[in-house]
Amino acid sequence: YIEFRGEEGIDYGGVAREWFFFLSHQMLNPMYCLFEYVGDKNYQLQINPASGVNPEHLQYFKFIGRVVAMAMFHSKFIDNGFSMPFYKQMLGKKLLLRDLENIDPEFYNSLAWIRDNNIEECGLEMTFAQDYEVLGVVKTHELVPDGNDKIVTEENKLEYINLLINWRFTHGVKQQTRAFIDGFSEVIPLEWLKIFDEKELEVMLCGI
Repeated sequence: YIEFRGEEGIDYGGVAREWFFFLSHQMLNPMYCLFEYVGDKNYQLQINPASGVNPEHLQYFKFIGRVVAMAMFHSKFIDNGFSMPFYKQMLGKKLLLRDLENIDPEFYNSLAWIRDNNIEECGLEMTFAQDYEVLGVVKTHELVPDGNDKIVTEENKLEYINLLINWRFTHGVKQQTRAFIDGFSEVIPLEWLKIFDEKELEVMLCGI
């Protein structure tokens, strides 16, 4: 039951719907650095890797997970939706190369080229490591132990691609994603969602 302070209204669903919409609008606002838009022209949301600058960010993500689940439980919509790969993570589904296409086209094209071409004939020298930037500082992540010393070949390039896909969607946001899912599952057990796919999950949270 929802009642706005100083406003008369009988809650037959409309007031609660408005409350969840307003609350989610503020929680998911990229201005607060917890979430960010996927791209300049893609306004789906993904977790912001820089959200760790807030020492209480994991508590916020757990709270947001609870609120999103409460909205779904009461058949109310949230203000904005998440990226399809994020829904797949909620469902525990494997992330694939095609999931990158609308999220990071440049990265997708790079991995697709590696998949479709003989990298040894091209003379590419790559290792199982990936450089990335955080707040202006360049760091290196090894995809496997001693990844800097493991050369990517035709035989192991699919392993390399799969590791990079997983890294791309989880680096810097693994704890935040876990906190969100933990909060969500306190209200709605994740097992209840297994019958849905990621598109159906989006419709239940955001409508058509």
